[in-house]
Amino acid sequence: MSDDTGVTEKERKWATVAHLSAFLVFVLPVGGNILGPLAVLPVMKEEGEFIEFNAKEALNFQISMTIYVFLASLTVLILIGFALVPLLFLIDLVLVVKAAIEASERKRYEYPFTMRLV
Repeated sequence: MSDDTGVTEKERKWATVAHLSAFLVFVLPVGGNILGPLAVLPVMKEEGEFIEFNAKEALNFQISMTIYVFLASLTVLILIGFALVPLLFLIDLVLVVKAAIEASERKRYEYPFTMRLV
């Protein structure tokens, strides 16, 4: 059943899962943040455009953040990275939670700082 947005309860739940699945990074430190949304995309994208949009958005953001953390890690040698890497992790955490909340409210959320690769 859908509400006035046309988004069904199933779409709402899976869109939220697509964002929150980035927290797999705590289970699989290398690539877990990408594997979560990547797993949701092919499995659930046929279930609705809202799921596909959110899974792609989460995947693009996590790929972008991985690139940014890698580049920031290189700056550890000149001491800037000691501040940048934790800041990027904090930004990632806050924006993933915000996106999940928006998806659970049946709203589209476009992450800032994201390279649209998928």
